[in-house]
Amino acid sequence: MMGAMKRRVKVFFSAIVAMLVLAEVVWTEDLPAPVLAPVAVPATAPVVSVVPAALPEVLEAIPPLGVVDPLRPYDSQRLYEDARTLARFYPEVLSLASIGQSALGNNIPLLKLGSGERHVLWVGAIHGREVMTCAFLLLIAEEYAHAYCNLAPYDAYSADKVHDLLDEFTVYFVPMANPDGVDIVTAEGPALVPIYSRETWKSNAGGVNLNRNFPFDWDSNSFDGFSNNYLSNKGLLPASEPETLALMALCEENAFEFLVSCHCSGRVLYWRDDKNGETPGDELLARTIAKLTGYAMLPSTKRALNGWAGGLENWFRDRYNRPAICLELGLFDTADAATAAQFHTAEMANWPVNKNLVWGVLESLSGSF
Repeated sequence: MMGAMKRRVKVFFSAIVAMLVLAEVVWTEDLPAPVLAPVAVPATAPVVSVVPAALPEVLEAIPPLGVVDPLRPYDSQRLYEDARTLARFYPEVLSLASIGQSALGNNIPLLKLGSGERHVLWVGAIHGREVMTCAFLLLIAEEYAHAYCNLAPYDAYSADKVHDLLDEFTVYFVPMANPDGVDIVTAEGPALVPIYSRETWKSNAGGVNLNRNFPFDWDSNSFDGFSNNYLSNKGLLPASEPETLALMALCEENAFEFLVSCHCSGRVLYWRDDKNGETPGDELLARTIAKLTGYAMLPSTKRALNGWAGGLENWFRDRYNRPAICLELGLFDTADAATAAQFHTAEMANWPVNKNLVWGVLESLSGSF
């Protein structure tokens, strides 16, 4: 009972902050400065408590949902603006930072959800054309933060469960690990090398496939040169790209219990490779995600070339001996408006089911160390 009251008081003050933030967001220089008329206060005015005796179930100062529009393909500028807005709306539970800069100097945003001592990492759009994963992770961040700050349930998860999970865990979201690559696909963005195909572009602005650039058995990948730069170029050196280094630094600075890298083609999970073999907890995490999503667990990856060599999740398993999943959402890895319009369907993000994915994973691990 006392815990619930403390949470309600905490959210009340958070709502006051949100109210001030909303005022900041809508303010423009064109509006005249407000003029405050003096108010007469009786000498015998009663003392009013600053904390009301009863707080409403949902505070009106907490903004409504709707910042994230998953039906419009993201570019780096719009994603940063939406992430900044979410951090301002939900400061009690959500914060925005940058893990570094891309080859063209774009910030790589990091959203941190929760306040727990146990840290987990979800990454999106390491491939430029897989833009849907940005919206998927950002929408999860918005809806979970909204439920937390409203003391509200989320589907089958009670309000207490929502708070308990985000008080135990901090979820790190890197929704757009490759901002230059995304801009090449969705915003006619520039590159440092010739652009052979915007529609199929996976690489960063330097033409390097970031998911072939990590220092894990990197030599086993062939160097395709710039004739195939949008797909399989591993780079001139392992970890040669600033985006790769930024993700590596983030992992070095945080003891992540697991990593999930979201892609969008296949509705399957890559969860183990023959080079690393079994990592503690990998099968449990993979089975949990497979059960929550309905996606298939593929056999252990058998080859290095275009398999495990240079991969983010493969490097993570080797470096930390912890689980890392490549999660393939949906069936399409294109980023046009027609594809984005199918976001909620089973062929894409399957939002009615997969919106509970992060909750389900956290719940499966809650209380275990």
